[in-house]
Amino acid sequence: RAGRLRVPPLDVKANGPSRTGFIALSGALLVLGDGACPDAAMTRIWWLPVFIILAGLGLGAASAGRVLSPLAGFAIFSAAAAIGLLLGFGLGGLGLYRLFQDSPTAGRTLATAAGPLFIGLAVLASFLSTPGATRNDVTTDLADPPVFLAGPAAGQPYPEDFRVWHRSTYLDLAAQRLPMQADAAFAKARALAESRGWTVAAEDREKGMIQALSRTALFRFEDDVLIRIRASGAESVIDMRSRSRVGRGDRGVNARRIRDFLDAMKGA
Repeated sequence: RAGRLRVPPLDVKANGPSRTGFIALSGALLVLGDGACPDAAMTRIWWLPVFIILAGLGLGAASAGRVLSPLAGFAIFSAAAAIGLLLGFGLGGLGLYRLFQDSPTAGRTLATAAGPLFIGLAVLASFLSTPGATRNDVTTDLADPPVFLAGPAAGQPYPEDFRVWHRSTYLDLAAQRLPMQADAAFAKARALAESRGWTVAAEDREKGMIQALSRTALFRFEDDVLIRIRASGAESVIDMRSRSRVGRGDRGVNARRIRDFLDAMKGA
């Protein structure tokens, strides 16, 4: 039919990235434009923006730490969410404009905007609602922080510029006293770390220290975790330090990891 945009069939092997990009661009033009048959176009491809965004989110999350580096996967995920926000606001503005113009496509344009906008806002809200997102090194003992035994941060003291932030952000994090001998607490802590899928990278029984490598579930970012156990009479005192290897912020992951581990040690 005259005036209808025809998209050539997808041939990924022949020209994957450029052909896929052309299809995405063609779809966007159909959605945003008032072509020869806007009603039919809007009805047929209202799902295309949502599909592209979800594909980007899925690609970023699934490939991180596997096909791509965790940081590259996270970048793809974030870009897809940003595209969702831009498309959502752009289509929403276009829909409102058409609404004031009494256009018959106003309702479909606004409906098309809802999906991308919802996805983008949901991802943005998850980032903004997480406390402690601006730092990546958390400990239960600011007076005498444990020092890593191995890895990129081996031998490095706790950053001085983190201390004020830490005191105001994580008031609940503190060393825990356990009703057991230090040797028993050490064995229990090591077993618990392994049961959580952490890889024990180094240990020093004399100092009561266990260092492990933990990977986040979604993007497989690598974090160093240090457990220190010291004797206190017939009991023992356990404190921890958890530090992300990539990035300056951690979205609160390190603090949650410490809380969950200490709670498990007390309840085990």
